[in-house]
Amino acid sequence: MQVPMSSQSGIERRFSFELSFVLSGCDELSQDVLVTDICNAVPEDDPIIGLGRKGQVGVMLDLSGSCAEDVMLDAARRVLAVLPEGSYLHEAHPDLVSLQEVANHLSTTRQNLRLKPLPAPYAGGLFRLSELSGLFEDHIERAGQGDKRYKMNVEDASGWLNASFAAQKLNGLIAAGLLDRRTLKVSGLQSEVQP
Repeated sequence: MQVPMSSQSGIERRFSFELSFVLSGCDELSQDVLVTDICNAVPEDDPIIGLGRKGQVGVMLDLSGSCAEDVMLDAARRVLAVLPEGSYLHEAHPDLVSLQEVANHLSTTRQNLRLKPLPAPYAGGLFRLSELSGLFEDHIERAGQGDKRYKMNVEDASGWLNASFAAQKLNGLIAAGLLDRRTLKVSGLQSEVQP
């Protein structure tokens, strides 16, 4: 079984991701109105909306499409359209993740993930999910051979894994100043991400 984890286009796949926005004028916003507006902006999903941090909103989505970048940018544009003017995209997730977060998504343990050598972590001991993805194919094969130490639920996490390359790419474009956080237009780089 192969898990499609790249951002190549063509095949319709599911992408599970979170978009984090910084709000402008958040003191005057009604949370109920904001949640309703975001849900109406993405009617094909029932997003999970996080309002725990003052001045920010997180929107977890589970959408289908053939290209992760296109799906994520389209969703971000639709959400931005209902946010107060001046709001902007802060980051896309999953990109940098903890081993515990990966273990939770795969219904396994951190110890199970450590059965193979891991790539070097980044700041704060976080890993790029896209760099960990190669480990899962071996785990699937070993589990298929009956090795219970390698058991994990990759099928249920496939949408999350599928979104990892696109989240990393979008965050890289934001960090390099090549993706305008307010308009979500790419500039200065030949890219697969289209405005």
